[in-house]
Amino acid sequence: MPQSYDISKIKQHPYLAVFDGTVLGPLADAPKIETDIEVFDSLIYENGGHEEVSRTITRASAKITILTKNIDAALTLAGGFSRGTDIADPAARKVLAFTPITESAGEKTLTFSAAVLLPEIEYVPAMGKDHVARLSFMAYPDAGGNLFTFA
Repeated sequence: MPQSYDISKIKQHPYLAVFDGTVLGPLADAPKIETDIEVFDSLIYENGGHEEVSRTITRASAKITILTKNIDAALTLAGGFSRGTDIADPAARKVLAFTPITESAGEKTLTFSAAVLLPEIEYVPAMGKDHVARLSFMAYPDAGGNLFTFA
């Protein structure tokens, strides 16, 4: 029988996003994080069948999309690209952190220490509403092999 959960215990806070020291928040909505993991399967073929021996991660990345109300910072960052920029260069990777905005102590920060801003932006000024810009990032594992930390 499935275990029941008390959904009132799930923490929901607005997030402050910071990319390479530039504050991108508060955010208009929760960040969207999509991981892309590639694995190599080692199999043994015996007696007409096969058995999986191991499954090794060979590549890991994550695409992170945010909706920010800090239009000035979003346009400034997005305007920093030019033709020929190598966005896959490890030197271009910066820290992207999401910190809950709350009065309680002890909330954990989600940190991608090797993130790259993708050269795309979506910004449509809204009449009578908060202006929001969409920015996308690609995160890669850090030198220790971790895609992110949550501490």
